[in-house]
Amino acid sequence: MLNDCQTYQNQFQKYDPEPFVEQDVGALAVSEDGPIMSPWVCRAAFQRSVGKIFYHAGFEDFQPSALDTATDIAADFFSKLIRTFTAYTETPKVETASSRLTSEEQVLHSLHKNGLDLDSLESYVKDDVERLSGKLSVVHDRMRAHLADLLVSNLAAVSLNVHRLTSIASGFGRQRRSRRCWCLQRR
Repeated sequence: MLNDCQTYQNQFQKYDPEPFVEQDVGALAVSEDGPIMSPWVCRAAFQRSVGKIFYHAGFEDFQPSALDTATDIAADFFSKLIRTFTAYTETPKVETASSRLTSEEQVLHSLHKNGLDLDSLESYVKDDVERLSGKLSVVHDRMRAHLADLLVSNLAAVSLNVHRLTSIASGFGRQRRSRRCWCLQRR
């Protein structure tokens, strides 16, 4: 008889995810120059951000290897972006050029050099925000309707129970009065 838990070489093992719990990084020792930045703390914080992006994109769970890969890709992109921005900010002022690039121009040139333009980035943010706000409003309306249904059904049940209790109590009072009257008549 074959074991149900048997996995083959080309199969992934069954993934049993731990619940997603947000936690802040523990206390860090602070030196005179500021907080100590260790690579594992930075990577853990970045993985947390990538996990939130996955969650907001609609993934309920993900493989750890997918999180590691997406974190590596994003870290590589941001390091290239920062290197490009640093190159623009540290370029010496040339005598023939009238002035250095402004901060806004440096950011725009860095984004363009790494394959991003401001228009596509702006349209993505607007579309994404509008899409998520639409989804959020639909979820909000559904939750309000569900709450109203729960309240109406609970109020109906409470009023029914109150009606039953009052009828029982009034019947009990009538019953006690009739017994008292019967006892008084016997004496």
